[in-house]
Amino acid sequence: MAAKSESEVVGKRRVTCMLDEVDIVELEAIAQSKRVSLAWVIRDSVRIYLAEQAPLLRQAHSDRRGV
Repeated sequence: MAAKSESEVVGKRRVTCMLDEVDIVELEAIAQSKRVSLAWVIRDSVRIYLAEQAPLLRQAHSDRRGV
């Protein structure tokens, strides 16, 4: 079975951002130490950030609604 092309991958989008060189160097070092790709480290970092922020965002949203 052939691998799916990028356009066939469901539920994912490519996102481009600019990072400071010092951050890239640190992220690359983490990737190398874990033997994973830089993309994997960035995706993992985003998931961790979102997991930490989601409860705070839900609370702020409910506070604004007076819940």
